[in-house]
Amino acid sequence: MVLYIYPVIICDVIVRKIFKIKNLLGKPIDIIISNLIRNKVDNYCIDCFSQKETEKIQKSDTADFFNFIYHYTLEKYPTHVSKLNNYVSLYGFTRTLCFSFITLSWIIIIRGFGGEFSWSATSIILVISVISGILYLDFNKFYRKYSNEVLLAFVSNYKN
Repeated sequence: MVLYIYPVIICDVIVRKIFKIKNLLGKPIDIIISNLIRNKVDNYCIDCFSQKETEKIQKSDTADFFNFIYHYTLEKYPTHVSKLNNYVSLYGFTRTLCFSFITLSWIIIIRGFGGEFSWSATSIILVISVISGILYLDFNKFYRKYSNEVLLAFVSNYKN
């Protein structure tokens, strides 16, 4: 899998290591908002689950809170649904285009050279790799905004 998505890995390494732009690909949630989300999720679990299940969820570091929050947000706050659907569409579209461009670059690599080195095929592969890297960055951006929107909609609206 790593070999297949190699053009994206190169772009990721260039942006993170060479240009030192770590916040472009994913900045962490503010600690205050993170604590607020955790408290709201704990209160949600207490309201919706038994005490035994709530304790198990609270002790777990791998519990998937996002699915609980996302489902609750979709059911209870319909004003946020259109914005969430826009983000899902955008990150799905950029993810699909990224995958398509990666596949296209591998098709050109396999068929384009034909046993001989070609500058035109190399330049096309380079351009397609850059485009797939940009699409990967866009996918990350839209997925982060989507996740942030779900979390903040839950935190701002959930009353316990």
